[in-house]
Amino acid sequence: MILVSCDQNKKDQTKQSSNENFQMYSMSEMARLMENMAQEHKNVKTKVLANDSLGSIPDYYYDIHFATFTDESDNDEFFKKWADLYLAAEENLYKKQTVEAFDNAINVCLQCHQQKCGGPIPRIKKLFINSYE
Repeated sequence: MILVSCDQNKKDQTKQSSNENFQMYSMSEMARLMENMAQEHKNVKTKVLANDSLGSIPDYYYDIHFATFTDESDNDEFFKKWADLYLAAEENLYKKQTVEAFDNAINVCLQCHQQKCGGPIPRIKKLFINSYE
Protein backbone atom coordinates (compact mmCIF):
# COMPACT_ATOMS: atom_id res chain seq x y z
CA MET A 1 0.00 0.00 0.00
CA ILE A 2 2.86 2.39 0.76
CA LEU A 3 4.52 1.63 -2.58
CA VAL A 4 1.33 2.40 -4.48
CA SER A 5 0.86 5.63 -2.58
CA CYS A 6 4.44 6.80 -3.23
CA ASP A 7 4.23 5.80 -6.86
CA GLN A 8 0.97 7.75 -7.29
CA ASN A 9 2.52 10.76 -5.55
CA LYS A 10 5.46 10.72 -8.03
CA LYS A 11 3.04 10.51 -10.97
CA ASP A 12 1.05 13.45 -9.60
CA GLN A 13 4.23 15.51 -9.15
CA THR A 14 5.43 14.69 -12.67
CA LYS A 15 2.03 15.53 -14.13
CA GLN A 16 1.93 18.84 -12.23
CA SER A 17 5.46 19.73 -13.30
CA SER A 18 4.74 19.11 -16.98
CA ASN A 19 1.50 21.11 -16.80
CA GLU A 20 3.33 24.09 -15.30
CA ASN A 21 5.65 24.18 -18.32
CA PHE A 22 2.78 23.96 -20.80
CA GLN A 23 1.81 27.28 -22.37
CA MET A 24 -1.16 27.72 -24.66
CA TYR A 25 -0.30 29.38 -27.99
CA SER A 26 -2.36 32.46 -28.71
CA MET A 27 -2.40 33.86 -32.24
CA SER A 28 -1.63 37.51 -32.71
CA GLU A 29 -4.21 39.65 -34.49
CA MET A 30 -1.99 39.62 -37.59
CA ALA A 31 -1.64 35.84 -37.59
CA ARG A 32 -5.41 35.47 -37.19
CA LEU A 33 -6.01 38.00 -39.96
CA MET A 34 -3.70 36.15 -42.34
CA GLU A 35 -5.39 32.84 -41.47
CA ASN A 36 -8.76 34.40 -42.31
CA MET A 37 -7.42 35.84 -45.57
CA ALA A 38 -5.99 32.44 -46.56
CA GLN A 39 -9.38 30.82 -45.97
CA GLU A 40 -11.09 33.59 -47.92
CA HIS A 41 -8.68 33.03 -50.82
CA LYS A 42 -9.73 29.37 -50.97
CA ASN A 43 -13.33 30.52 -51.40
CA VAL A 44 -12.37 33.21 -53.91
CA LYS A 45 -10.34 30.70 -55.94
CA THR A 46 -13.44 28.51 -56.28
CA LYS A 47 -15.50 31.51 -57.40
CA VAL A 48 -12.89 32.69 -59.91
CA LEU A 49 -12.69 29.22 -61.44
CA ALA A 50 -16.50 29.09 -61.70
CA ASN A 51 -16.71 32.64 -63.09
CA ASP A 52 -18.92 33.58 -60.13
CA SER A 53 -19.08 37.14 -58.84
CA LEU A 54 -16.70 37.88 -55.98
CA GLY A 55 -18.73 40.74 -54.62
CA SER A 56 -16.64 43.38 -52.91
CA ILE A 57 -13.33 43.09 -51.12
CA PRO A 58 -13.86 42.14 -47.47
CA ASP A 59 -13.51 45.15 -45.20
CA TYR A 60 -11.38 43.19 -42.75
CA TYR A 61 -8.56 42.99 -45.33
CA TYR A 62 -7.80 46.62 -44.47
CA ASP A 63 -7.05 45.57 -40.88
CA ILE A 64 -3.63 44.60 -42.24
CA HIS A 65 -2.61 48.17 -41.37
CA PHE A 66 -3.83 47.96 -37.77
CA ALA A 67 -3.57 44.37 -36.51
CA THR A 68 -1.00 43.71 -33.79
CA PHE A 69 1.91 41.37 -34.46
CA THR A 70 3.41 38.67 -32.28
CA ASP A 71 6.61 40.72 -32.51
CA GLU A 72 5.78 44.37 -33.14
CA SER A 73 9.22 44.96 -34.67
CA ASP A 74 7.90 43.06 -37.71
CA ASN A 75 5.54 45.97 -38.38
CA ASP A 76 8.28 47.86 -40.17
CA GLU A 77 8.53 49.85 -43.41
CA PHE A 78 9.10 46.65 -45.40
CA PHE A 79 5.83 45.18 -44.14
CA LYS A 80 3.91 48.42 -44.66
CA LYS A 81 5.10 48.60 -48.28
CA TRP A 82 4.05 45.01 -48.97
CA ALA A 83 0.73 45.50 -47.18
CA ASP A 84 -0.03 48.36 -49.59
CA LEU A 85 1.00 46.21 -52.57
CA TYR A 86 -1.19 43.39 -51.28
CA LEU A 87 -4.25 45.62 -50.90
CA ALA A 88 -3.72 47.06 -54.39
CA ALA A 89 -3.53 43.52 -55.80
CA GLU A 90 -6.68 42.53 -53.91
CA GLU A 91 -8.54 45.61 -55.14
CA ASN A 92 -7.48 44.71 -58.68
CA LEU A 93 -8.68 41.12 -58.17
CA TYR A 94 -12.11 42.22 -56.96
CA LYS A 95 -12.35 44.66 -59.87
CA LYS A 96 -11.25 42.27 -62.65
CA GLN A 97 -12.23 38.90 -61.13
CA THR A 98 -9.84 36.94 -63.36
CA VAL A 99 -7.46 34.04 -62.87
CA GLU A 100 -4.55 36.34 -63.67
CA ALA A 101 -5.62 38.90 -61.05
CA PHE A 102 -6.14 36.13 -58.48
CA ASP A 103 -2.70 34.63 -59.07
CA ASN A 104 -1.15 38.11 -58.96
CA ALA A 105 -2.66 38.73 -55.51
CA ILE A 106 -1.37 35.37 -54.28
CA ASN A 107 2.03 36.14 -55.80
CA VAL A 108 2.25 39.32 -53.73
CA CYS A 109 1.69 37.20 -50.60
CA LEU A 110 4.35 34.76 -51.74
CA GLN A 111 6.94 37.43 -52.55
CA CYS A 112 6.50 39.10 -49.17
CA HIS A 113 6.68 35.84 -47.26
CA GLN A 114 9.77 34.76 -49.20
CA GLN A 115 11.54 37.75 -47.71
CA LYS A 116 9.97 37.75 -44.27
CA CYS A 117 8.23 35.04 -42.22
CA GLY A 118 8.55 32.14 -44.62
CA GLY A 119 6.51 29.64 -42.60
CA PRO A 120 3.30 29.74 -44.66
CA ILE A 121 4.98 29.54 -48.08
CA PRO A 122 3.83 25.95 -48.82
CA ARG A 123 0.22 26.93 -48.00
CA ILE A 124 0.45 30.05 -50.14
CA LYS A 125 1.76 28.09 -53.13
CA LYS A 126 -1.25 25.77 -52.95
CA LEU A 127 -3.54 28.73 -53.52
CA PHE A 128 -2.27 29.50 -57.02
CA ILE A 129 -4.46 28.58 -59.96
CA ASN A 130 -1.52 28.79 -62.37
CA SER A 131 1.93 28.39 -60.82
CA TYR A 132 4.29 31.38 -60.79
CA GLU A 133 7.36 29.22 -60.37
